[in-house]
Amino acid sequence: VRITICLPINRCSCQLIDFESIDTAAYGTNVEGKALCITVFPNPATDRIKLVIPSSLGDQQYAILDMTGGIVVSGITNSGNTSIDAVTIPDGIYTLQIRPVSNPNARVAYVRVIVMKE
Repeated sequence: VRITICLPINRCSCQLIDFESIDTAAYGTNVEGKALCITVFPNPATDRIKLVIPSSLGDQQYAILDMTGGIVVSGITNSGNTSIDAVTIPDGIYTLQIRPVSNPNARVAYVRVIVMKE
C-alpha cells in the first residue's frame, strides 16, 4: 500500500507500508464453506436459510454473526439438511460460522449470507 505524506510547505513524499493480516482466532483453521462442500441457499434469504452439510462432516454448530461479530442465531445442524428461521433476522449481510460439534477447536467454515425480505 502506498501512502502520500504532505508537509505544510506542499512538499510530498511517498512511503510504502506493508500490512500483515492477523488471524485473531486463538485456535482452529478458517476455511470457506464451499471448500467443505457446504451449501447455503437461497442467498439472499427471505424467510428460511437452508444449510446442506455433507454427512461425512457430521453434526456441526452454527452461528449467524452480524457485522459486529454478535451472534444473531445459533444452533446445531443435523447431518445433511438444516433449515434456519430467518423471519426474525433483520435485513442485512451476515456471516454464517460453522464448526464441528465433536471438536469446536478444529476448523471453522464461513459463508456470507444475505437476508433481504423485500
